[in-house]
Amino acid sequence: MVETLYLDANIFVYAALNQKEIGDRARLLLREIQEGKPRAFTSAITFDELV
Repeated sequence: MVETLYLDANIFVYAALNQKEIGDRARLLLREIQEGKPRAFTSAITFDELV
């Protein structure tokens, strides 16, 4: 079964702004999600936190 994750704003912030290991891990997770493993979702509130 494919795992499903909830993504909070932090994953996007780390992926965009952090150049250290935590940013690398966030970017890797987002790439894996694009490929469909794992599945993930977020909410409109997360979008509001980012803008």
